[in-house]
Amino acid sequence: MAERNGEINQNQNIITEDGRKIDNKSIEEISIGGSWTSKKPQRINIPDVNSAELVRGKPLKEQVEKPRTEIPEIIYNTWMGAGEKVDYSYVKKQVEAFDKLDIHPTSFFIDAGWATKPGDWLSINKQKFPDGFEPATKLLKEHNLKPGLWIAPLHVEKNSELAKDHPDWFMENNGKPILYWVKNTAFGGKHYLLDLRKEEVVDYLGEVAQKIKDWDFEWIKSDFMSSLYLVKGISQEEKQYLTHKTMEIFKEKGLKILACGAPWNASIGVADIIRISLDSGRPGMPDNIFGKLVNKYFVTNHLRGVKENIRLVGKFIKTDPDMYFSTSVFEGDKQRLKEAQLKSIYRYSCLTFGDDFSKLAVKDIRPIKELIYQFYRAQKVRPIAIKMFLAGQTDQKY
Repeated sequence: MAERNGEINQNQNIITEDGRKIDNKSIEEISIGGSWTSKKPQRINIPDVNSAELVRGKPLKEQVEKPRTEIPEIIYNTWMGAGEKVDYSYVKKQVEAFDKLDIHPTSFFIDAGWATKPGDWLSINKQKFPDGFEPATKLLKEHNLKPGLWIAPLHVEKNSELAKDHPDWFMENNGKPILYWVKNTAFGGKHYLLDLRKEEVVDYLGEVAQKIKDWDFEWIKSDFMSSLYLVKGISQEEKQYLTHKTMEIFKEKGLKILACGAPWNASIGVADIIRISLDSGRPGMPDNIFGKLVNKYFVTNHLRGVKENIRLVGKFIKTDPDMYFSTSVFEGDKQRLKEAQLKSIYRYSCLTFGDDFSKLAVKDIRPIKELIYQFYRAQKVRPIAIKMFLAGQTDQKY
């Protein structure tokens, strides 16, 4: 079992390296258990990993003491607009639309669908990115966008090359690798979980992290990070340690981390931003009554518990309540009634967009620009700097 140094004294208040005071009550609250699920989710076939009780555990003092990221971040994420069909042309269309509509995110995340198969993280799908990632990351940086890449570092698809070549790299039961699927972990397809107690697995993820850095990405979206808590036969402390260590491998290569589907306690001291909500929508839903009802359900329920989660987690890590949309499946009151709530939510968090901006008109952009302005105001950015930032005239850090 991994050693746990830096245990927190029952009556101890902690002063962090950046001067924040963390009281024992806050530490106890976050130790009770919590991840991407809201406190009172409306359950419809929720996967096993969506249990707050599953991820109980106290963070280490040395992790609580780490500085918190404070720079305001406006993220564009490809998941809702493209799903797993993301490719270079989609990235290019979004960048062109940002210029046309005068919208200026600070980071751009290429989400799931870029790898040949989950687990084969060194292999880019050449049908989608025929020249690799260099054209995409170069384009993004030319437009002052920090490139980010989605990865589920613990998950390996059953039929991947990695699973065929290294069948002994996975969490096991009675000497056989444990096979998971979506009802357990929310991750699609049949898959295994990497066992970071094995040195060769740590070396592999280190190689992946270095490759992502070499591809010129600055961020990763590290997804499905609660999955190890389903593994039986290892202690809760060991699960927390291995989950933290997984993200730490990427952090040590100089990558910033957006933790998604991640336990709060294991993410403290390593994640720059953490998702704290259920998904706010489903990609690829048809523009009909069925699609609208499905996404109305998600829009309504992803806000459940988010304010409370921000109160708990925001003391430790900058928070991400998931994406804001203004496309047709959210017509009228389906999303617009949520704007006042969203503005208060984003006061202490990052701001993330998920529309296909190439399909938006000027009228769709007005509430987005207003939300950006209110976000920067809440971050106490000077009004003149906000105007310059919105106009793309500065890349100054605030």
